[in-house]
Amino acid sequence: MDSLSQIVLGGAVGEVVLGKKVGNKAIAWGALAGTIPDLDVLPSQFMETVARIEFHRSITHSVLFAILLAPLLALLAKKIHKNAEASHWQWSQLFFWSLFTHAILDCFTTWGTQLFWPFLDVRIAWNTISVVDPLYTVPFLALLVVTLFKDRNSRIRRQLNWAGLLVSTAYLGFTLINQSIMTSAFEKELANRDIRYSRLIIMPTIFNNALWRGIAETEDGYYIGFASIFDKSLKPDFHYFPAHHNLWEKLPRENRLQHLAAITNGYYLLRQKDEMIILSDLRFGQTGGWDSPDAPFIFNYTIFQDASGKVHITRARPPFNKADFNRMFSSLFARIKGRSDVKPENAG
Repeated sequence: MDSLSQIVLGGAVGEVVLGKKVGNKAIAWGALAGTIPDLDVLPSQFMETVARIEFHRSITHSVLFAILLAPLLALLAKKIHKNAEASHWQWSQLFFWSLFTHAILDCFTTWGTQLFWPFLDVRIAWNTISVVDPLYTVPFLALLVVTLFKDRNSRIRRQLNWAGLLVSTAYLGFTLINQSIMTSAFEKELANRDIRYSRLIIMPTIFNNALWRGIAETEDGYYIGFASIFDKSLKPDFHYFPAHHNLWEKLPRENRLQHLAAITNGYYLLRQKDEMIILSDLRFGQTGGWDSPDAPFIFNYTIFQDASGKVHITRARPPFNKADFNRMFSSLFARIKGRSDVKPENAG
């Protein structure tokens, strides 16, 4: 999830482990540890595009990374806080749990987390929560901030911190329930429309857990639909997008291209633009797909083969200005509120 959520979670976990012994130092170190896994973006800036994408949420988000780094960070903390009552083992526990819970929280999102790297090449993605969700973060943050101002030995301090952890965890449980309800709704509507599909993935749209997006994979393309828990009738609207996977035939067989397709978990479109082929990762949606099926996809990769036969892959972002941003979020919140009508299927 976003950095703020991970800072709050790490701080709260640090408080649970060592708050009574070292006070706010536990929250500070836990918050720091909660940001470390996402620092993988720094070395990845020096990597080729596909390698950079593969590196994100891999090594630094694994259980092994937490096990190996925790005692090293504990040495640093113990050296800085020589007079603290905490032992090296206790500091190690703080860092392990702050690092580990970061990875677990990311598993609830869509990107995919290599929790068991290097033993299993599997990205875990439960797709139940948006990468930014204020309803998860804001109450949690508020309770942690109040905790900071309470005496480390007071009962109310522990109660406030545990309240933040319990409320945020309960919200994650709520997202699982929402996903189950929405999965049933999408499956039912696909059956009603006699749409035959091989796979279905359901995830919430950005900033909320009310408006959900479903992607149903067919032999030649994908049906993408939206439904809000506030809709009068849970009948997702669907639009068809041809996959154009036959465009791979225009490119050489190369491991990087296979890896790029694998990163998307197979949910991608290809389209040709001049001499380039554009790959769009469907999992991360469009800039307003809930009210405009023609809206551009957010995650795109440009694939170009030069005269020498070398393949170049770059990240391509859709043009997006402040007016587009405001319009997108205005339509998003309007769609979250629900509607009583359902648009007919568009197979264009």
